[in-house]
Amino acid sequence: PIISQNPPKVIAMGNQVRNINLLKQIVDKNPKFQFIICQGVADMSKLFKNNPNVTLIPFVEEPILKELMDKSDISLNVMEDTIGSNVIVTSLGMGLAMICSDVGSIKDYCDISNTIFCENGNPSSFSEAIRFFEDEKILQNYREAARLASKRLSIASFHQLVQNETKSQDN
Repeated sequence: PIISQNPPKVIAMGNQVRNINLLKQIVDKNPKFQFIICQGVADMSKLFKNNPNVTLIPFVEEPILKELMDKSDISLNVMEDTIGSNVIVTSLGMGLAMICSDVGSIKDYCDISNTIFCENGNPSSFSEAIRFFEDEKILQNYREAARLASKRLSIASFHQLVQNETKSQDN
């Protein structure tokens, strides 16, 4: 079973085309939630210096990142685009409830059973999503749906999808 904390712990990973200013606004609006922000090689300490609810993580190897994800409940993805969806796929595989900017190809990976899609540029949209997951039953349902969704994101599944589309085009 997936065990969560109350309030849920939120992790934000990945730096490619991430909207850092919007992330800062979301953190500021949600002081009772704990945020783990993977900053990679960037130094965000000045930006989040007044946020005791934030733990900044520098670049870490995959086993440590997995440990951080194991300690989290929600994957927060504040993006301007979806050019690298490793974070999305990994978050699904780890069974994290998803909160994502409704941009790019995000719906190729996520759906409403495992993700709350937010209006990009609107910190209130993200704050409402985070607070929605205070209901432990809802959080657990989204986490389980995320884990199940990750199973369809395999090379074999993709291969089958391509074969099916090719057959349908031939007919």
